[in-house]
Amino acid sequence: MKKLILFLVLISSTTYAKSIELSGFGLGAMIGDPTAISFKGYLGNNHYVDGALGYNTGYADALYLHGDYLIEKPDFFKIKSEYFNLYYGIGGRGYWEDTKKHKNEFHLGVRAPVGVSYYFKDPSLELFGEISGIMEFVPDTTADIDLSLGVRYWF
Repeated sequence: MKKLILFLVLISSTTYAKSIELSGFGLGAMIGDPTAISFKGYLGNNHYVDGALGYNTGYADALYLHGDYLIEKPDFFKIKSEYFNLYYGIGGRGYWEDTKKHKNEFHLGVRAPVGVSYYFKDPSLELFGEISGIMEFVPDTTADIDLSLGVRYWF
């Protein structure tokens, strides 16, 4: 987590405005587990929905989908003159695994993401890193963790 925060501080070359007023949606990409196209929509009052569609490269090659309801705490912490937001939420994930061992097997579970966001004022970019605890119920009950870094452009 310290490396992520340091990375965000080092690449911040524009002035950040405290509590940037967001509206609309952000579209971008995330790498890690999963590697995916990422979407985040603003609902108002620091509440969001997000989702991802991509490719799970964890222990199985699979088409991956998740969706979450998020609450964001603006200006949660500050490093030098840069402000970072904390977010957390609850959602679900599913993926279709097609390997020799698991032919066309569907997995379904609940996910609880916790992450850090940094917003640039201009251009309207969001950098984020998150870790998500997973409890999978289909086809078996198992626990998992997803870890991703990403960027979104806000429209």
